[in-house]
Amino acid sequence: GMWFANGVAVADEEETALVISETFTAGVRKFDLVTGTLSPTPIVGNFTGYPDGLGCNPSATPSLCYAPIPSTALKIAKVIAMFPHPFDQFLRTLLMLVPRSWAPKVATYGGVVEFDPATGEVQRYLQDPNGQDIGMLTGATVHDNKLYLGSLQNDFVGVYDLE
Repeated sequence: GMWFANGVAVADEEETALVISETFTAGVRKFDLVTGTLSPTPIVGNFTGYPDGLGCNPSATPSLCYAPIPSTALKIAKVIAMFPHPFDQFLRTLLMLVPRSWAPKVATYGGVVEFDPATGEVQRYLQDPNGQDIGMLTGATVHDNKLYLGSLQNDFVGVYDLE
């Protein structure tokens, strides 16, 4: 199964695969549209935080995808991920039920991982470590060689020139 699929995008110009960001595993998996199979493990992972949303530029050579990272990873989530399934799922559910005043504090952060969906190789890591200019990124889309970024906390759309 998947853990909180929070972004889906077509990975290539031939439309043979999707990439899916899984927020809680802090990784991206690939779904083959031809065979109907999901990669058993993330093709890209070990991010500094949790991916939220996903955008791809399939017409680029090579095709490139962008996973926005709105916040840094919580230590408690890394501990929970070490437990076997379904116990990890039970612990995540308990964590979601904790009152906000008791919940771990999430640090503001702004990051985007640029990767090749065919190989999973990270090309670039764009980041605003303290989220001062733009943080809590939740969406990314590419148009005319510019990366447009949506955010939970900013009152503007971020624009990054990819050239």
